[in-house]
Amino acid sequence: MPQRQDCPGPPVQLIPKSNATAGPLAHIAVSKFADGLTLYRQQKIFDRLGIEISRAATAKWLIQAARCCALLIALLRQEIRSGPLINIDESPLQVLNEAGRRNTSKSYMWVYRGGGPDRPVLLYQYHCYVEDGRLRPDNILVENAIRPFVVGRKNWLFAGSPEGAAASATFFSLIETAKANGLEPYGYLRHIFKQLPLVQTEQDLRDLLPHNIHPDDIALTAQD
Repeated sequence: MPQRQDCPGPPVQLIPKSNATAGPLAHIAVSKFADGLTLYRQQKIFDRLGIEISRAATAKWLIQAARCCALLIALLRQEIRSGPLINIDESPLQVLNEAGRRNTSKSYMWVYRGGGPDRPVLLYQYHCYVEDGRLRPDNILVENAIRPFVVGRKNWLFAGSPEGAAASATFFSLIETAKANGLEPYGYLRHIFKQLPLVQTEQDLRDLLPHNIHPDDIALTAQD
């Protein structure tokens, strides 16, 4: 049936042709990467509420959403060099199904803290290398930044694939940078998941970086 011209069409979604609208997708990501709630436990909660969302589906959504955020991560990588210093820390990570490596091999999640003093950037990066003697300087700020990853890892123990580990790095980067800039992580992710499909210029994309957003702009209302 044709639509009336004064009736808007369906909203553009980050992941087309899926049930992963911005709100639920942000909730799943924050529950896992900020609150340490595994996808298995989230599925149990959904089941209890009568919502049928499988763990496989939510895992696929997170990987797809992380891919959609790749340009934002590239901008964060530029921004992290804008300050006078970059601090670095790492934590071991077990990654399954990695080509050419045993499941028991040790990999690392690295975190970099940089950017300007009033616009900090925290960038997480999954490295497959067991030994890298070049990246060793630590301090308390970056050690605090790696702590959410360590706490979450105690709950989900390992990454199921290299792509899953990379997606984890993306979400930790976005969530922890948002927090460092005074933003509530669910509101921030929900905002960017709504806006990313509408981005047309580089400035549109830069406007979605955490230090370019005021907390009031993403505050939830009763209608949300």
